[in-house]
Amino acid sequence: MSTVTKTLTLPFLRLNRAKAAEFAKLQALNTRTANTMLALPKAERRRLTSKAFAHVEIGSAWINQTIRHATARTHVKQFQCLPLETNNQNWPLHKVGATYSIAFGLLRGIKKRLPLAVHQASHQGWLDAMLEGTCVPRDHQVVVLQTRPLVCLPLGVDGGSRR
Repeated sequence: MSTVTKTLTLPFLRLNRAKAAEFAKLQALNTRTANTMLALPKAERRRLTSKAFAHVEIGSAWINQTIRHATARTHVKQFQCLPLETNNQNWPLHKVGATYSIAFGLLRGIKKRLPLAVHQASHQGWLDAMLEGTCVPRDHQVVVLQTRPLVCLPLGVDGGSRR
């Protein structure tokens, strides 16, 4: 059976301006880091690891995905905006009461849980299915759109088990 991907775009719940500015700053830092990688020769880019970017304050899971993007998209000369993205590692989803929260280490060594605002009618079933294990989470992004950080969660489900 085929796998269908459904992407949930969720805003953070009660996110203050300082945290929103921090997300925007880290997204700009991620873009600058990727553009620095694109300036390197292709052979040198393939040998990069997150240890080479220990001086950058973004966590290693985020830097690993940035390295993947910079090495895979060799036809790109420069990134305009590269959102923070990580594969399916280091980000568990929790449910406390009616609120869902996602935990990830955005900065090196600091792991915090941030609550997500969920539209009860459409996204609650998908997030519950993810917690139950019937949906497979894919790599997620933290995208800053017009100073509003959002989490994009792609979920993989079998073609016959749509909700």
